[in-house]
Amino acid sequence: MTPDPSDFTSALPDGPWRHELVPANGARFHVALAGPEDRGVRDPGPPLVVLLHSFPQFWWAWRHQIEPLAA
Repeated sequence: MTPDPSDFTSALPDGPWRHELVPANGARFHVALAGPEDRGVRDPGPPLVVLLHSFPQFWWAWRHQIEPLAA
């Protein structure tokens, strides 16, 4: 059986984060999320932090910063 090239879930390791795929303009973007899942309007919690990488890196480059920032 040939592996499905669109199945990249094995490249999404477990950790103190969760993974989501976000569709936009016909593309699919991987997002690694950490921190509270129930941010509210009246009590938004800590400020949002966005870690953006550039080519040729990917989200894994931020793995050591994700957990401390989400705490």
